[in-house]
Amino acid sequence: MKEIFLNGAAFTDNFGDILFFQVFSKVVNDLGYTPSMYSENEKVRAQLSNVSFYSNKLDAIKNADKIAYVGGGYFGEQPNPKWTYRFRWGLQNIRRIQVFGILAIWYKKPVGIFGAGAGNISNPLTRMVIDKIVNKAEIVIVRDYESKEALKRKKSEAKHIIESVDTILAIDTILNDVHVACEKNILLHLSDSPENDENSKVLWEDVSDFLKENRNFRCTIITDHFSGGQKCSYDYFSNMSKTNSQVSVFKYTDTISLINLIAKSEYVITNKLHVGVVGLSYNKKVISIPNHPKVVNLFKQLGIEERLIRKENLNKGKLLSVMYKIQSEELAIDNKVKERALFNVDSFKEFISKR
Repeated sequence: MKEIFLNGAAFTDNFGDILFFQVFSKVVNDLGYTPSMYSENEKVRAQLSNVSFYSNKLDAIKNADKIAYVGGGYFGEQPNPKWTYRFRWGLQNIRRIQVFGILAIWYKKPVGIFGAGAGNISNPLTRMVIDKIVNKAEIVIVRDYESKEALKRKKSEAKHIIESVDTILAIDTILNDVHVACEKNILLHLSDSPENDENSKVLWEDVSDFLKENRNFRCTIITDHFSGGQKCSYDYFSNMSKTNSQVSVFKYTDTISLINLIAKSEYVITNKLHVGVVGLSYNKKVISIPNHPKVVNLFKQLGIEERLIRKENLNKGKLLSVMYKIQSEELAIDNKVKERALFNVDSFKEFISKR
């Protein structure tokens, strides 16, 4: 049976990365093939029970028939002013993700890239490795114009780089067992606790004012992984929920539970990419306080920049103003956008089915 190795950020159980693997591994299964991956993270393995996991990187590629990068922003570095951080990130990126592309080239295995994000790379070694993989890939589909330009700036062969959109923008079409509703609920996704972070404090104050003025609304504080600042946020609001009936908390354990919560809420307020992307797919009132250029790129691509609140513009009352401004608005993602998202999946099917 044909084996398809799925590559991406499999070292973390972050919501968006797991969602990509679930979408594309299901496609592999549906075609009668075996999806395989490499991950040492038990939480990742637990959410992908349909995948065959390897404990040895070399064996994973030697046994695979084809290798597919299945979305994620690993062709661009994390924004950080410290060059030492960016340099170390580049080395980790090679060790965790790009090593599989290099091994695939060495063993002459076909490589395809489907809906990935790209950006600046400071580490020259990482940049060289990514150039090599992109140039050798049979097909390269990126999720936005900025990603295509980033790869071109790296002197990659631009002729086979296709600009598309994020695959998860069509998650409402890909998943057909999600209950969609419009409950008077606000999902608030904070990177830290209001007692530790000034931006989180300002955001919560505005949401709190909205709740006081709209007693029929509730607010659920969510996480899309459970560590660091998000855990602090969860703990802070968990205590608050004991005395405030309008507040509840959601601890992230799996993608489907979070998708169902997003699909039945009215507002989604987040600084992360794929919590917002899922909300947009289900036509929710998504407001983003971006912590990464990729989020800005998405909102520009969809023509909804008025729903962005950049951190330098964040002050008391800003979020509240945007919430009221869009309260009566209906936003539906254009069908052409969803068709482009599904194009990523269709291209993947063609790639893995081809002899």
